[in-house]
Amino acid sequence: MENQTNPLSQLVDIQLPNAPSLWPPALGWWIIAIVFLVCTFTLGRWILERRRKQLPLREFISRLNDVTMTTEAQTLETLSQLLRQYAIHQYGREQVSSLHGTAWLEFLDSRTISQDGFTSGAGSVLGDNMYQPSPKLNLEEIKHFLTRWAKGKV
Repeated sequence: MENQTNPLSQLVDIQLPNAPSLWPPALGWWIIAIVFLVCTFTLGRWILERRRKQLPLREFISRLNDVTMTTEAQTLETLSQLLRQYAIHQYGREQVSSLHGTAWLEFLDSRTISQDGFTSGAGSVLGDNMYQPSPKLNLEEIKHFLTRWAKGKV
């Protein structure tokens, strides 16, 4: 009888709610996942596009570094062909293919910051000077200059 008179004995323990499930995630997590996927996809496309655009530059520098000194005339011819191929790829055949001599060097200078690296600087050996009987050629200097020119740092 004592149990019936004591109102506390009739209380039931507190029922805890079930723990929230991990699936499906809340709306905020869906938004974060979508933003992450979009950013990852965009970054991946940007990296691939950048690498695709830099492929000719990497190829030019690789082939430039492979040039070795045979005879000065033959080395200059190889460097000139390599430079012309890269310029045709960068600026189009219409602008590049008809140029030679001073016009060729002036065209190359117009694409540089210093504006005189080819007409009076290290690149001058690639103009009419390459047809002289004994052209003066410092291979490492011209390679360094052409690499800097291709990267847009001259």
